Amino acid sequence: MTYQQYLELFDWSEDALRAAGDWSRPHPWLMTFLPGSTAVDVAEGVLRDLAPAEFGPFGRITLYPFATRGISTPLVRIPDEPEIFTFNLVRSAPHDSERVGEVLEQNGVLYRRVRDAGGKLYPVSAVDLTADDWAEHFGPRWPMLQRAKERFDPRHILTPGYAWSSPAHS
Repeated sequence: MTYQQYLELFDWSEDALRAAGDWSRPHPWLMTFLPGSTAVDVAEGVLRDLAPAEFGPFGRITLYPFATRGISTPLVRIPDEPEIFTFNLVRSAPHDSERVGEVLEQNGVLYRRVRDAGGKLYPVSAVDLTADDWAEHFGPRWPMLQRAKERFDPRHILTPGYAWSSPAHS
């Protein structure tokens, strides 16, 4: 596909999900960054364990490389290698609410595989993490992020699902 077609793919996906009545359902997506040195092995291992039916009719898998030079966003966590890969599992929510919980649990298992291979999570992902997990993810930037959260969201109404503090990291 052309780059323009790739850019329009999310628009197509949203339109298809809306037409099917699924846009307002949960989107249990898992978005990650893999180090170039382990990307192919990790992606192959994860995909070997997933059935195509788990992606639904509008799901997709993305795995593509990009160079890390020029990335300066302070809170985006990426592997410490010159070439990394995005590895995303874009799945449609199952209609069975019990199955949604299973997919979220599976996302946690898959994320830990990515993390253990040196990968990083893109935080829009549907993964249940503890405050300790977030502290590990953000590393030395975690205290700064917690201070900003307290200052700009003292009532904790934004991102209420994140576990923002723990005795070990408050």
